[in-house]
Amino acid sequence: MRCESLARVTLANFGAMLFVALTLQMRPRDRARLLLRFGLSVASYLAITMAGVLLFSSTQAFTWLVVATVVLLLVSLRDTWDLLVTVGDVTLGRD
Repeated sequence: MRCESLARVTLANFGAMLFVALTLQMRPRDRARLLLRFGLSVASYLAITMAGVLLFSSTQAFTWLVVATVVLLLVSLRDTWDLLVTVGDVTLGRD
């Protein structure tokens, strides 16, 4: 079990380093778009975690869950559309 945990942490650290290296090589506008895309997802997952904690002590938990779920849905829709357009451009040779 310890080896699996070490592998997960190592992979997460490697991913974080790749993300940082990627953002250092980008134009400021592209960097802001990327950080906003990942930032909204991270904020939504944190809100869902917070709602889970609040479920035991507050009535605000449902509101947190609804807001976080809607944000994740919108981010997912936008990412799906971007992926679809990118694949279409590559397929048609408009790289």
